[in-house]
Amino acid sequence: MKILSFVPQDLIYFLIVSAFSFLVGLELKTYRLAHEKPKTHLGSARTYTFIGIIGFVFYKINFLMYLAGFLSLSLLYAIHYHYKTEHERTSIISYLVMALTYSFAPLCIEYHNIWMVALLFVMIVFILNYKSHIQILKEIDEKEKEALWISKSF
Repeated sequence: MKILSFVPQDLIYFLIVSAFSFLVGLELKTYRLAHEKPKTHLGSARTYTFIGIIGFVFYKINFLMYLAGFLSLSLLYAIHYHYKTEHERTSIISYLVMALTYSFAPLCIEYHNIWMVALLFVMIVFILNYKSHIQILKEIDEKEKEALWISKSF
C-alpha cells in the first residue's frame, strides 16, 4: 500500500465510486434490454455514473448538500413514476438502484475501504438477475428432476 501512499485517498474513493456506479448503470441497462420492450427509463449507464459522482461531491461538501441531492433525485424520479403509472407501469427498481448508487460515496468514505461498495454492487447484480436463473431451473424436465432425485438417494 506504500506504493499508492502519494495518491490522495479521496481520489481513490472517487475512482472507486465512479467505476462501480458505471458498472451498476451497465447492469441495469442489460437488465432492461433482457426483460422489457423498449420504454422510457430514467437514466442509462452514464446517468448512474453521474449519480455516483454527484453523491460523492455532495457528500464531500457537507451532509445537508448530500441530502438535498438525494431529495432532488427522488423528486425527479417521482415525476417519472407519475408518467409510468399513467402507462400502467409500476416498477421502482430503477429508483432503488439509483438510491443505492447514490449511497456508494458515504459507504466508501465512512468505512475507508471498497468492500461495502463492492458487496452492494454484487448484491445489485444478483438481485437484478435472479429471475433468469430461476427460469432456467423451471425448464428442467420432470424426468431430469426424477433422475437427479434417484441419483441422490443412492
